Amino acid sequence: DRSGRIAAAQGGTIFFDEIGDMPQSMQVKLLHFLQEHMYERLGDPRPISADVRVLAATNRDLTQLVAEGSFRRDLYYRVNVMSVEIPPLRDRPGDVPLLAQRFLERFSMSRGKHITGFAPHVMALLENYDFPGNVRELENIVEHAYVMCPGPTVAVEHLPRALRGAQAPAPEGGTTSWQDVEADFLIAVLERHHWNRQATANELKIHKTTLLRKLHRLGVTLPRIDGRSAQGRRQKNR
Repeated sequence: DRSGRIAAAQGGTIFFDEIGDMPQSMQVKLLHFLQEHMYERLGDPRPISADVRVLAATNRDLTQLVAEGSFRRDLYYRVNVMSVEIPPLRDRPGDVPLLAQRFLERFSMSRGKHITGFAPHVMALLENYDFPGNVRELENIVEHAYVMCPGPTVAVEHLPRALRGAQAPAPEGGTTSWQDVEADFLIAVLERHHWNRQATANELKIHKTTLLRKLHRLGVTLPRIDGRSAQGRRQKNR
């Protein structure tokens, strides 16, 4: 009295995820389905014709599994009609901003708190991260930032602690922490507004006291007068 997966996909697409982990008993059934385009409902011996498109995905090397005998060779040739290799996220950093923004929009729509985007230095950090957990890890990072961010822009302090401690790419043989990157970014915005704190906070879409708190945490010394000529200096303990 309930449709199975193939019946529900009639006229559409059925997706087999992690097909490389499929037990051999199920591989036999899938092979029969792909060869005959027929299936049987549980408890019903009558075959039913299926009109579905089949997609399969795996993060394992199927040719190696075939050589080891854990994946059927005949099934491999059935599913490997058209193959598309998707590189890991660390090899396509240009996709990171698109995916991160999409995840952020999805959380905003489903949970009611509207966050518009990421601060530039946050996105630079994400684009240079290697994502050992691939796209799922990026989604978890964005969800963490969404929960921690009061809005409307995700900043470095809203990211998971492990990511906040990451290092920026080394410039010309040196090393630069992300605290330095954030400080340089804030100083650049301040200079653009002639060290006007309120104008800087308005551009960053944060409260002025939040800006001052950030600057203090990063060790940035501001001019005595919220003026036009002095230059900020970063204090470093040696």
